[in-house]
Amino acid sequence: MAEETGKTTPEKTQETTLSSTDFMREQIKQRPLNRKKLLQRTLLTVSLAVVFGVVALLTFVLLEPLVSRLLYPEPEPEVNHVTLVDAPAEEEVSPEDLIADENEMNRQEPAEDAVPEPYSAQGYAMYYTSLRTTASEASRSLVLITGVKSGTAWSGTAFEESGLVTGLVIADNGQSLLILCALESVADAEELTARFFDGSEAKALLLTADEVSGLCVLQVAHASLSADALERIPVAVLASSSLSILVGQPVIALGAPAGVPDSVAYGCVTSASRIAYMADANFSLLSTDIGCNAYSDGVLFNLRGEVLGIFTPALTGLLTQDPAYASLDTGQLTALSISSLRHLVESMSNASLRPYLGVFGEEVPASVRQREELPQGAYITRIAINSPAMTSGIQSGDIITAVNGADILSYTALSNILIDLSAGDTADITLMRKGPEGYTELTVPVTLGEP
Repeated sequence: MAEETGKTTPEKTQETTLSSTDFMREQIKQRPLNRKKLLQRTLLTVSLAVVFGVVALLTFVLLEPLVSRLLYPEPEPEVNHVTLVDAPAEEEVSPEDLIADENEMNRQEPAEDAVPEPYSAQGYAMYYTSLRTTASEASRSLVLITGVKSGTAWSGTAFEESGLVTGLVIADNGQSLLILCALESVADAEELTARFFDGSEAKALLLTADEVSGLCVLQVAHASLSADALERIPVAVLASSSLSILVGQPVIALGAPAGVPDSVAYGCVTSASRIAYMADANFSLLSTDIGCNAYSDGVLFNLRGEVLGIFTPALTGLLTQDPAYASLDTGQLTALSISSLRHLVESMSNASLRPYLGVFGEEVPASVRQREELPQGAYITRIAINSPAMTSGIQSGDIITAVNGADILSYTALSNILIDLSAGDTADITLMRKGPEGYTELTVPVTLGEP
């Protein structure tokens, strides 16, 4: 047993050698610190953090208004009912009031500064300087409208053409500036641009159009103009002068009185008694001694900068071609009186289109009505071909006395009540028609058409 215990066999020696791990010793050494790489990684981390912060900030700034509008939409600005701005009523001055009291004149102290004689060259220059100052102030409410449309020539070449027309800022409805101008120049335009007196430009859109008068109202959104521009652009003031006191008064024509944009002309009113007879409306005409041509368009002002009338190429064409105006000098500028346009323009500014009846008429003086024993109402002189009036059987010589039960005492009253109706409405028109035994009352239903 002892021998066996003391002996070491080769197998045991090999096993002992294999199971011994003393020869395997691992010593973990700490990696040396690389300060350069550590600095680079720190700078990279800080840079990425800054970039992330900037991107997050920009994203928030850009998206926050959009998200806010989606979650908390702001109410649309209210469109206010438009009422045109009128000047204070002007009192008619009698000849006696124009004559100064001699004693009062003698009591006036002489001015310290020498004033040029009114008929001297200096006085004449001062007169025109004063006119130019008034014209410059009045022109702030004018707008130059550019209409662009495209087409194709016979050769197949595409082209663009543009037209210019003078506009007038007549109202502000809380969302847009409203501009009155001639319809003919913008009717077919694919794009409209409005340039205001201060150089501001904005896109304009057609709001309403009246083909009878040849006028339309454009709108320019507040959002397309700066706040400063909106503060600077004034709304025109409409004159409220009686036509009877306008004859002989000096006036200023602005826009394109000579057919050239941004031109000016001075003159005086020579007549205010003529009437432009149009379908469903009559408009007073203001004739002047200012020269004009087929391209004249613009606005007529008094010396207080208030609007007296509107002149357009379409009006000039009507006066030139219609034999009814043969005695009118078409070489002199004639404007539609703003006082007779006021009701129509205000209705158009509120996006209300006047329906089409198709009657022409005139006012009958009281003396003639009594002498001829005519019923009081709107006297019809002729009917437009294929108009709703013709379709319903209304004839020339009829006198319209009521519309939908409302009394009509004049042709002007008929025009005004039509403005308050809409195309497609059926109006019960009461009229008096003369027969062998006198006038007979008839009531005819008329479906009003598109203007």
